Amino acid sequence: MFLFDFIKFIYPNKCVLCDEILNFSYKSCFCDKCKKNIDVVPYSKDEDIYTMFYYNEMMRHVIHKFKFNNNPWCGSALGKIMADEFLMRSLKADYICAVPMFYKKQRKRGFNQSYIMAYEISKISGIPILKNTLIRVKDTIAQSKLGYKEREENVKDAFSVKKNNLLNGKTIALIDDIYTTGSTVKSCTKELINSGAKRVFSFCLCLSSH
Repeated sequence: MFLFDFIKFIYPNKCVLCDEILNFSYKSCFCDKCKKNIDVVPYSKDEDIYTMFYYNEMMRHVIHKFKFNNNPWCGSALGKIMADEFLMRSLKADYICAVPMFYKKQRKRGFNQSYIMAYEISKISGIPILKNTLIRVKDTIAQSKLGYKEREENVKDAFSVKKNNLLNGKTIALIDDIYTTGSTVKSCTKELINSGAKRVFSFCLCLSSH
């Protein structure tokens, strides 16, 4: 979308953690110094859940900077490295889909962090992105404030799919920022499968040990 391309144009290529200016030929969004403090999740052949980094203090910092300090350019940069990982792992999907936010919360923040990352994955991979198909119909409490059982109940019936034939027999890559208990992606997956999708797998930036 034009908005995200414009964001990348007005912001220089810099480290999402320390803001060090990076050469435009530099493919990572982390400088060499910060890269040493990031814990990479070992490659897994799990066909339903894929994650890239452990949610340590450094990644907590960058995600909070992205989501709560009005820095959507961070999401664009993170989306690019997710796209590279997506292609490197040879993941296959018919559509990319972002975990949606409740419309009031998205209006207040100004963007959906998962959609920004999903957009970059879609743009680089060439896989179409589903927009306004999976929607959040319930204004839920932030999952980070809840325990395991509470998380499941919190997102129960929180999502819905607008009726269409796009999903029939398709494989969907569901994009989110943090995978903790899996309650959110499971709830989204249920709705997508019930609406005709053949398979849904999640691809998340971080894996939390919560």
